[in-house]
Amino acid sequence: MPEIIELIAPFSSIKLSVPLTASKSISNRLLILNAISDGLISGLGYSDSEDTKNLQKCLTENGDTLYVGEGGTTLRFLLAYFASIEGSDIILKGSERLMKRPVSALFDALNSLGADVKYVNHNPLLGIHIKGKTMTGGLLKLGNSASSQFATALLLSSPNYVEGVQIILPEQFPSYPYAKMTVDLMKSCGYDVSATSKELVLKPTEIERIQIHVEKDWSSASYWYGITALSEGAEVVLEGLSTESLQGDARCADLFRLLGVRTSYVEQGVKITNCPLTVSEIALDISDFPDLFPALAFSAAGKRMKVYFTGLSTLRVKESDRVFAVTKELEKVNVKHKMLEDDLLCLDARDLQTHKTVVFETHQDHRIAMSAAILSCVIWKVCIRSPFVIGKSYPAFWQHLALAGFSVTELES
Repeated sequence: MPEIIELIAPFSSIKLSVPLTASKSISNRLLILNAISDGLISGLGYSDSEDTKNLQKCLTENGDTLYVGEGGTTLRFLLAYFASIEGSDIILKGSERLMKRPVSALFDALNSLGADVKYVNHNPLLGIHIKGKTMTGGLLKLGNSASSQFATALLLSSPNYVEGVQIILPEQFPSYPYAKMTVDLMKSCGYDVSATSKELVLKPTEIERIQIHVEKDWSSASYWYGITALSEGAEVVLEGLSTESLQGDARCADLFRLLGVRTSYVEQGVKITNCPLTVSEIALDISDFPDLFPALAFSAAGKRMKVYFTGLSTLRVKESDRVFAVTKELEKVNVKHKMLEDDLLCLDARDLQTHKTVVFETHQDHRIAMSAAILSCVIWKVCIRSPFVIGKSYPAFWQHLALAGFSVTELES
């Protein structure tokens, strides 16, 4: 597989319609609901991402050891699912980076409900051993270290709990919209479930057969928003996106308006257009949509803006330490950065350098790879090392860039 992709932006204005990938977040939730409901709930048009394929494989494979790859969502969802299946006896394993990511709060929550979940020989790298039990459910209070994925994993498995579940959320609960997305999806499937900023509740429910059409992916749309922000005259239609989206990352439209992108809704989906920039300095709290941070950071850098980011708490334990990865790569084009407080990052791109070829590292992170590609719109030549990490969420991204007129060349080294 090629080690580097070389990108050169088109000289003419970018005008195209992009067939976006389906939402990985919704696909993965529907796959668990399909398994929990014994097939009563199904999805139409699942994501073609590696994470979703791995989840499907793990749910249908026979065997006592399942490999989940790089997917944090895959691991956490399967952990809660198998813990709730009486008689299951499974070991989950993933990449070294994944197995070192925090999951103890989910262990504690499941075990407090009667599960039997532990590391093999107390060593995360050896895998997680799950012995499924019939779980009563009931009241559960999450600690401050819990993430929205933990809450979602518990909620998705709770139809198997005898009494349902009442999850009390911590005061500081990052990424709440992702948990709200789970609640809204489960409602559309017929479950008696509700959400406030303080708690998530599911009551035992009899459901009927239903098929849910999977939305297109707003997280993947963020890279096209960035490309449009940096490309004068750009007009891009993102097929299948909706104003009625369940996805928290639909906030993309509001956030990129500050970077000079106008959003309008057309029959095919969303049309985004390059517009004059009206501000040069902004402050963004990304705690509710952390997956958008890399695209926002690289796009703002390309606009030579100064940006203050807060809400960074979950970013250091993603596929990479995304705060480190973003600032490290942007240093290569003379973007200055400073942590002013524990949760306040300043990126200053007023002295951005664009006159050289730049090789960006991906840090084995799909979102860093695609976000760095945005800068090819203002830098003569951009090279992305280890480019096919994009398969984790958006496998066709490089092909879609070529359709937009970018020169996309695969190099061996």
